Amino acid sequence: MIFTKNIALSDGRVFNTHEVSETSYDIPSEDYTIFINSWENEDRTGFPTRFFHRTTKPIEQINDELTEEQLLTFDWFLLGQSTAVVEKTFEELKVIKREEITNARLKANYDKFTLEDKEFNASQAAQNDLNGISNYISLYGELPPSFPGAWMALDESILYIPDVDSFKGLYSAFVAQGNANFTKMAILLAHVELATTPEELAEVIW
Repeated sequence: MIFTKNIALSDGRVFNTHEVSETSYDIPSEDYTIFINSWENEDRTGFPTRFFHRTTKPIEQINDELTEEQLLTFDWFLLGQSTAVVEKTFEELKVIKREEITNARLKANYDKFTLEDKEFNASQAAQNDLNGISNYISLYGELPPSFPGAWMALDESILYIPDVDSFKGLYSAFVAQGNANFTKMAILLAHVELATTPEELAEVIW
């Protein structure tokens, strides 16, 4: 039996498609357990995450009640953990999606930027170097004496920077990538606000 229900884990993953994979009945304890395979998408691609629901109701009663409506009322538990998985409201799903988008923007800011078909490191260390040289130029109007006159790309090729104007080109590309990341984030957050269903929300991705 396949059914849909939005359940979210503490790590932000949301599962919306579920299938009863097996059931078991323990005679001594009279525990009846329903095992569920769950996916984060309707296509059911990827390895499923497993949940379970356990009850002590008589097996005859469970067999009579095992409908989609009944399944939707059960408290699901993540297999191997003791804490219940709580279904999120649509507004809570929006909060999770906003955090996902803003975190993706931060990750992109520290990833890379491009100039003259070359990709350059945008890590915190690289940004410190870029900002340090930019500050030196602002103070003294020239490149630092120790500057090697070049900048290494991610593929280890070299971009030659013989003067301040050349460095300005590199720094401008770095700033432009940050601006592009911010703009992309703003557009996606607007789509989050416009979403009216969990399905529309799930389509908002970085």
